[in-house]
Amino acid sequence: MKEKEFVEQVGRWRKIVKSLCQRHAIDEMTTDDISQDVLLKLWNMRDEIDTYHSVEALVKVMCRRMIIDVYRVPITVDVDDAGDLVTEQSSPSQQMEYYEFEQWVKEKMKALPSTQYSVLYLRQVEGRENKEIANLLGITSDSVSTLLARARKQLLQDIKKKGI
Repeated sequence: MKEKEFVEQVGRWRKIVKSLCQRHAIDEMTTDDISQDVLLKLWNMRDEIDTYHSVEALVKVMCRRMIIDVYRVPITVDVDDAGDLVTEQSSPSQQMEYYEFEQWVKEKMKALPSTQYSVLYLRQVEGRENKEIANLLGITSDSVSTLLARARKQLLQDIKKKGI
């Protein structure tokens, strides 16, 4: 496919990506990112595009796979960055609720057995890998996984008891 032909098709392919993303409740910024990624991949394979029976089907497959990747990425918030969730525009009661919840979580974390607390802190706050944590604490990587799972399970149970 020549550059001119490609440019003529871009608008139609972008519409296909946008409609698929909207159907899957993807936000506008992520939709634009997916759209650009799909078009970039198509551009890189523009010499081979003519061999495909339906380029629209190819666009849809690429888009669906990228949407799946978006859903696979876990949404995490570092404990240090969590304070950004409550802004100055938040109401005073929201700020107070968040502060109280943050203090409650810190208390519950400190109430964990020391090894569980250490593993959870190193993993969630400092972002260290299991092998690195194992080396620091002198335990096996499997033990780190087990302790991490137990700590998370305990915190989840405490949160459920609190009714959050």
